[in-house]
Amino acid sequence: MEFYMGDGIKQIDFICTRDKSHFAGFLFHYFNGELIKIGQFPSISALNQDRIKKYRKVLTKEQYQELNRGIGLTSHGVGIGSFVYLRRIFENLISEAIQDSVDKQDLKLKDFDGLRMNDRIKLLKDNVPEFLFENRDIYGLLSKGIHELSEKECLEFFPILQVGIELILDEKYEEKLREEKKKNISKELDILKNLVNKK
Repeated sequence: MEFYMGDGIKQIDFICTRDKSHFAGFLFHYFNGELIKIGQFPSISALNQDRIKKYRKVLTKEQYQELNRGIGLTSHGVGIGSFVYLRRIFENLISEAIQDSVDKQDLKLKDFDGLRMNDRIKLLKDNVPEFLFENRDIYGLLSKGIHELSEKECLEFFPILQVGIELILDEKYEEKLREEKKKNISKELDILKNLVNKK
């Protein structure tokens, strides 16, 4: 459904055919031969809420808020700031992997002294999600965005890097679900074994 509002401004609404309360609206301004989106409802941040809420299981409260903030900033046209939040999440994932490796006694903290991020990830190969290891250049791209790219370029590239971070988090999420399943089934199997052995 389309509505025209004033000179050069156009609103386009999309309404779900199954549930009329599900809709999205977009405002565009046509100016000097360019079509520019000037608003939308729900916001990008709100649309992303359902998509990212599962990551609460694998992120701390603060990290989850930072992911939310990064996504929210893009909806307000802040590209460089959104890159900062994605990079912080990436850095935290590496810090956690380092601590896990030290706890398992696979590596020592001094093994990481003076190493660049790329080399840290190579050292952590067995302790980080596969997608992270294979796409370790994400960190360099985020850093380049913060230091060298324009707001417009960061906004353009943000969705690609967001999906990259989500794929890393997906692996962590699936691993957590597997661990929870194993733990639960182990308990159930113990109960079952006890029942069978009593007969």
